[in-house]
Amino acid sequence: MTSNIIIPIIVIIICFIIVYGIINYKFNKRIINTIESFRTNLEIRELNNFTDGLYNNLKMTSEIANGSWTTLQSEVDTNYIIKGAIIEINVNTQFNNKLNNYGSIKIINNNSTEAIINIKSILNGIIVCNGFTVSNEYNSTINIIIEFIGLADVEKKRKIENEVYYVNNTQVAIISIFMGSTLLTKFASYKIYNNKVDSDVFKILISKSFFINNPPEVYDYRAYNTIINSYTFPSNLISFKFSNINNSTILNKIRNNYLGVIVFAVQRVFNSPTGNKIKTKLSNSLTVNAINNSSIIPDSIEILPVSEDKKANNLNSFFKPVSTIVYFYKFRNISDVKYQYNGDPRIVSSSVMNYNNNSSSMFNPSIKYDILSSVYKSNLYTYDIQYLTTVMSEMDKSATINFSSLSQLL
Repeated sequence: MTSNIIIPIIVIIICFIIVYGIINYKFNKRIINTIESFRTNLEIRELNNFTDGLYNNLKMTSEIANGSWTTLQSEVDTNYIIKGAIIEINVNTQFNNKLNNYGSIKIINNNSTEAIINIKSILNGIIVCNGFTVSNEYNSTINIIIEFIGLADVEKKRKIENEVYYVNNTQVAIISIFMGSTLLTKFASYKIYNNKVDSDVFKILISKSFFINNPPEVYDYRAYNTIINSYTFPSNLISFKFSNINNSTILNKIRNNYLGVIVFAVQRVFNSPTGNKIKTKLSNSLTVNAINNSSIIPDSIEILPVSEDKKANNLNSFFKPVSTIVYFYKFRNISDVKYQYNGDPRIVSSSVMNYNNNSSSMFNPSIKYDILSSVYKSNLYTYDIQYLTTVMSEMDKSATINFSSLSQLL
């Protein structure tokens, strides 16, 4: 009897366990589905947040970046007004990744020349600009990277605060300029508001205390730009030195073919910190009187030291001079010979003709005629520029060339 009771109880327990297992499985599956759904939605939200973050990052960068910033050559007056060189940044928030139209930066130099460079990429508060080629013998490529401090990396901001003067009430960026992969210079740039800076930035610009760790420039970009683009030569760069040399053959050549003067042109050559040699543009014509006391020809040619060029270009530093290439304008021929009167024609009353029988009515009341004694010969002289020599250049010492090097080529 007892065994008959136990068996139904066991069956009931087994059925209860099965039913509980089914209910528990459905409950657990519902929880798993809920979790998976939550995870999927979370991933979608994270992806959306990441996409929004990229846009917000660009938007935040553009709000900070757009406007005017100081450069290495920025100057400021006592009213805190910025003069001369600045960088103008224009980030395009309506960008299109396929077109890479992120905007541009405009570099305005002290002489008001402008260069507009497109922005290549923007990420995490860093602007990378397209490289631009400087027209010279080596076609050097200049690259610019601008990093806005304090937008994302707090640790980097603290590091910069220890390396350069940081001002909390003005936006700060670090600008790195490269020639190829060589860092030319790295400095802090400060945002300009309404063409003015505050007192802190004023002191930084006046003292030139904006280099990272205050090092000297790795590369004197201002001097480099001057040498290849806007180099100014002293007007008295070349002169003749006379002693007491009298050579009738050379003297007659100078008189007849060169009208008493020799015209030169030069190029300076410098060593750059990257190991390249860079040349200036060809100078304007330099005209020098080649006869002294009516009959004395030069003994030597003297070229001023490079320090005089440094003054003429208003530079505080310069590259190491290497040499000076000297050219002169060589006489080729005389053509288009003409005889002309010098000065205006003379005008007198026609009464000097002493007309008779009222014949004066047949002529004009005045007579115009040229002065015979003013007749002169007009010649067209043609000259070709010709290489003369290359001499070593020194910063504080003049270079001398023996005049015989030139006289044999006249």
